[in-house]
Amino acid sequence: MTTQATSTTIKVPSGLRDLIKAEAAKAGTTQADYIAQAVREMSQRGFLRAAAAQRPDEEYLRQARQWDNADLEAPMRDHPVEMPADDRRLT
Repeated sequence: MTTQATSTTIKVPSGLRDLIKAEAAKAGTTQADYIAQAVREMSQRGFLRAAAAQRPDEEYLRQARQWDNADLEAPMRDHPVEMPADDRRLT
């Protein structure tokens, strides 16, 4: 997953280092990939929390109600499409 372009050392408590090593091994991945995945998941959770906190404005709600109440079959009833009787592509 990650490329080994450059690397660095970070200082973490030895218990955390051991936990990362064990969990990465269980996941069948490298420690770097395990940490990268954890960071992506935390970032995504933060984004989803922020998105969930957003409240739609009145215009959005009005349009959503219009779509919920729309009669989407009306155009077909009002303007039916006539197909040739011998058109077997549709059968």
